Amino acid sequence: MSSIKIKVLNVLDRFFASRAESYSSLSSDVKKQLFFELLEERDEDIYIITFLKSGTTWMQMICYQLLTDGNMDFEHIYDVSPWLSNAAITGGDVKKINNLPSPRFFKCHDAYDKFDPKAKGKFIFVYRDAEDVAVSLYHHIRNYNNPAQTLEKTYEGYFTLEQDYNWFTFTAAWLKNDSGFDVLFVNYADLKNNFDNSIIKIAGFLEVKLTDEIVNRVKERSSFEFMKKHEDKFGEQPIDKRIYNQFIRKGEVGSGKELSQDQRKHLNETYTQFIKSLEGQLK
Repeated sequence: MSSIKIKVLNVLDRFFASRAESYSSLSSDVKKQLFFELLEERDEDIYIITFLKSGTTWMQMICYQLLTDGNMDFEHIYDVSPWLSNAAITGGDVKKINNLPSPRFFKCHDAYDKFDPKAKGKFIFVYRDAEDVAVSLYHHIRNYNNPAQTLEKTYEGYFTLEQDYNWFTFTAAWLKNDSGFDVLFVNYADLKNNFDNSIIKIAGFLEVKLTDEIVNRVKERSSFEFMKKHEDKFGEQPIDKRIYNQFIRKGEVGSGKELSQDQRKHLNETYTQFIKSLEGQLK
């Protein structure tokens, strides 16, 4: 970490902050870069990697229950498992994150190429079926950001190759893992249908020695019922048009039937092009 670079970024941050309206985009970029310059990386860090609406919060809770005593006295899951990119943009306290005990585990929706090829730590990539992601993301956007949102707009915005950030290229890059990161691939459907074996797999990757007490706690506190009951610790704050009690919505497998025939046809064709040959990573 360069102290000169940090000083320059601090000066730029103050400059843009005083002219926020004119330089809002540049100010955000500087804040984000400064945040990551100050963030201390550790070999023990764990990155929970997902596309949007693919079980991120669920995996955060599973890791929290495995890696700590599992108490629920945190105000929000981000206090114990920060979302780094969001914290970088919204002015999160990087010192607080640096003071978290190891192993730290972070929420991350970043594309593969956002990481340095020599990045430290471990990665848990949660794969969720594209059809289910599309439907879940549609409901999330409609409930939280835009009541007029349609499934068609959601599909066009996140499942077409014209978009830089789309499910297909995002997923393909992580499954390929060209940089050779230490990645555990977890299938969302396996978490739903074979939770016990999935926990054993995740615990082994995290080098956690399971006991009956830990297993029972993970199963109880990572359950839909428990997380729904404590939704205020996981969801976003209720502002504007957001429906606060829909952050933990259903988490079902097989909800993609809401897609149109044309959307499913396009999805299957693009899946064959980008993902089909990489399915072995998910077994």
